[in-house]
Amino acid sequence: MSSGDWDSYVLVLRLSGVLRVEAGLVRAVLDPGVYFYVGSAKGPGGAWTRVIRHLSKVKKARWHVDYLTTSPLARVEGFLLVKSVCKDFEVEASNAFSRLMSYVPRFGSTDKQQSPSHLFKCGEETLEECLVLAGALLEQLGCVEDFLAVLCENSKAY
Repeated sequence: MSSGDWDSYVLVLRLSGVLRVEAGLVRAVLDPGVYFYVGSAKGPGGAWTRVIRHLSKVKKARWHVDYLTTSPLARVEGFLLVKSVCKDFEVEASNAFSRLMSYVPRFGSTDKQQSPSHLFKCGEETLEECLVLAGALLEQLGCVEDFLAVLCENSKAY
């Protein structure tokens, strides 16, 4: 599968401390822990290009998630690249994640009225358990053709 075939993604972030976020109309206080951010990228380069942008700490804040990824309290632990045939992957995935996880209302989803949020806090104890949960949720969607989980360098599934 080429890098442009992945059209959606789930970013896996860890917050090491309490983070106050003010992003547009969204205001939130995020506790430490593992979070998932659901996104899509249909343009050139697909999700791979978007994930590479999210890995950078230095960038102009364009999306809500940029306020997390540029924080010194946040670390991208990994990501799941997704090949989807969903009518709208972000809506399908965010609704599935919201049934099992707490979330920040409207975070990243102000343009998707059917989505409660695109940012979800994993309630599991370890990164490995969180990744297993995310993979299981993607498999249950029925419109995900394939996905690939990638841990970032120096991340541990502990």
